[in-house]
Amino acid sequence: MYINQNQFIMKKKIANLVVLGLFYCISIQTVAAQDEIKLIGFSSNGQSIDNLVKWNAGSTSFLQTNPVDYVGVLVGSSVYNSKIGEYYSRILISENEDYVSKMLKYQSQNNSFSLTDVTSVYNGSAEVDMQTGMLYSYDGDLDNNIYLNRYNPITQTSTNLGYYNFNEEVFFFPDSSCYDSDAGIYYFIVQGNNGKKLVKSTITGDSYTYTIIPLIGDDITGNIGLEYSNEENTIHLIYPEYNFETGTSTMNVGNLNPETGQITNVLNIAEISALQLFNRTYDQNTEKLLFIGVDLNNEQRLYAYNTLTSTLENLPLPQTLLLEIEADNYEYAQARYNSLGLNNFNQNTFIVSPNPAKDFLNVNFEGQNCTYEIVDITGKSIQNGTLQNGQQIVVTSLNKGMYFLNLKSDEITKNIKIFID
Repeated sequence: MYINQNQFIMKKKIANLVVLGLFYCISIQTVAAQDEIKLIGFSSNGQSIDNLVKWNAGSTSFLQTNPVDYVGVLVGSSVYNSKIGEYYSRILISENEDYVSKMLKYQSQNNSFSLTDVTSVYNGSAEVDMQTGMLYSYDGDLDNNIYLNRYNPITQTSTNLGYYNFNEEVFFFPDSSCYDSDAGIYYFIVQGNNGKKLVKSTITGDSYTYTIIPLIGDDITGNIGLEYSNEENTIHLIYPEYNFETGTSTMNVGNLNPETGQITNVLNIAEISALQLFNRTYDQNTEKLLFIGVDLNNEQRLYAYNTLTSTLENLPLPQTLLLEIEADNYEYAQARYNSLGLNNFNQNTFIVSPNPAKDFLNVNFEGQNCTYEIVDITGKSIQNGTLQNGQQIVVTSLNKGMYFLNLKSDEITKNIKIFID
């Protein structure tokens, strides 16, 4: 079951559920070779969400299947936090004869799950800052006022960074956003009486400024998907164009200039019979834009468009309905942004740096001493001891990867994810 974002405003009950979402109706060249691209998403039996799955692009079998029992998922709400290897999605569960919205957190490194209460009405179009691990999204309150939300996965808290001053007729598209992790800019598309516009939100600390830039170029009537290449510093856009005579849609890709709003390099890459535009992701390692569509033979396929070579791959999928796919860019983020650590943010009691670490960890805290324990992702205790304030933990004996650092000072306990490089 898919949940249409515009109908996902929840007070105590959800009156209307949208089953099987909106399909946009899209000739394709087939390219055989495929670099390994790790993917995460949901599988569905057509009535509910039954598994959270992991697989490699082009494979017809899953690497891992995790059974779940969710009523639905909010379209465009999923995001993969490549800084710490966590997948988030806004899901709907049945609880006490009612439908309740929750935020799913799935730690892909140790295969653990958690559900937390949501603090906003929509939680739309989430994006990750690969430098800090913070999540950003445009959210709405009960009065339909739109603001920029920041979610801290360490403290599991959301912060309203300020409201947007849009006209009443302006509306948003599910999953029509992207994020520049180098410059700290959150982009998304809005539609109003004067056409489509790009909203550029530049984030500085706990506040932001924004500009609204009209789109120039092809007149695009439907939804637009955005993806950002951190290597190329480029906004890629993708959108379907419906053909009423054939009953199919052509899939178009291009680039979007964030300063001028100019749409350039538009190419028609495919013709398919159906598409879920929100079922899309971008692999930073291979610079490929991936989306799921139904081909002209009525078969569900994975399309991988290489934005560097302008080639398209038509790939098979596991034989099940797949939703909210995200590329696992964990290794990319660790290689590119390992100079900054998420755990240096919002840690009022303990400050641990550097993170990721290579030889040692500096531990600063309130008080004279504390105890520590380093645990691997299987729960095995690897190292422990007692520290004085400012003392270092030598980690040269640890293998590369993610661990959990448990710290306790007086009556205060803190559990921090650390990464050994």
